[in-house]
Order: sequence, then C-alpha cells, then structure tokens
Amino acid sequence: MGCCFSSDEDKDQDVPHTNERTPLLDPSHADQIQNIQGGRVSRNSVSQNHKGDEQSEFSRILRQTAINVIDVTSSESQNMEQGEMQDRATQYSNRLNMVLSASGKSRVFPPHLPTGITSPQMTLSAPPVSLSDVQLISSFSEKCASAAKEIKIQHKESLVVTFGVP
Repeated sequence: MGCCFSSDEDKDQDVPHTNERTPLLDPSHADQIQNIQGGRVSRNSVSQNHKGDEQSEFSRILRQTAINVIDVTSSESQNMEQGEMQDRATQYSNRLNMVLSASGKSRVFPPHLPTGITSPQMTLSAPPVSLSDVQLISSFSEKCASAAKEIKIQHKESLVVTFGVP
C-alpha cells in the first residue's frame, strides 16, 4: 500500500529544516539585485542575471518537490508479491482467530485464502469479520450438519431392475 509519510532519512541533507513559513525564494536574493543595480552594470544585464537566478531557484524548488512526492496511485494497481500476500493472509487469519477466541471457540484457521479471490489486496484490507457474523455462520453450519445427519433413506423399490434378457 502506498504511504504519504516522508521520514527524516528521505530529506535532502543540503536543505535546512523547512516548514510552511519558510520562504521559497531567498530574501537576500533581492538585496543582491539592488546592489547590482546601484553599480555600473547595465539594466539589461541585471534583468538577465535576475531571470537566471530566478530560474535556478524555481528549478531547485521543482527538483526538491519532485524528490518529496510519493506516487500512491500506482501502488493499488500493482500486483502483490507472493510473500506480501502470505503475510496479509496470516495477519487476517490471526485477526479471525482472535475474534473466535473471544467467543470461546477453540478452532484455529490456517492462513490460506480461497482460490476464487481475484483481488486479495481488497479482501485483506477489509475490516475483519465481526463476532456476531462468525456466531451466525457457525450456528447455521451446525444446524445444517445436524439436519444432514438426520436424513434417512427408506428403500421402497429395487434400485436395480432386471430386464428380460434371453
């Protein structure tokens, strides 16, 4: 799954600690332009120098932003690796066993997903099954098992009929 958290190790070492109040453009940059304008440099060269400095600042900001951006949209469409899927299946199985142990059931389920699941990331990211749902399914399956045990076949006719073969 994608995560938008950027840890301290990911930050560029050249950039000082920044927050929402940190100016994007250096304030000393404006002072340098004023000093150049006070000298004998022509106005045309000052504007070219200013554009170059401004362009380099914008490039630096763009590069820093590109470093800090994490693309979370592509992580959903990728297929999960087998190991990650097994880890999530184990985690889901453990959650199910915790719910069952709270209900007094001692049955342990192995961490296997059914073969018909086409999107395991959606299944495994869903919330675990509630205790009431587990109890409902368990009671229904117990009733079905007891009903199947009570089925009795009464033999009224012969199942094999002999034909008149000469």
